[in-house]
Amino acid sequence: SNEFKITLRGKGSHAAMPHLGLDPVPAACQLVTAFQTIVSRNKRPIDPGVISVTMIHAGEATNVVPDSVVLEGTVRTFTLELLD
Repeated sequence: SNEFKITLRGKGSHAAMPHLGLDPVPAACQLVTAFQTIVSRNKRPIDPGVISVTMIHAGEATNVVPDSVVLEGTVRTFTLELLD
């Protein structure tokens, strides 16, 4: 198994003025969804492999668009070929 950590950076803003920032949260959500298609569409069904996003950290207040999102998780396979 391998671990990964991805940091997406945007520009924080007040939630009442989101147009003044660059929200990294929607991009992080899209990335998590896209990871699932790697497993279902880019490997043979008989090759075991899994990508698990197990931690998502963003923001510290309910009224502030965060300036970054951190995704962490693991990739697990039985072969180096599939891992590559």
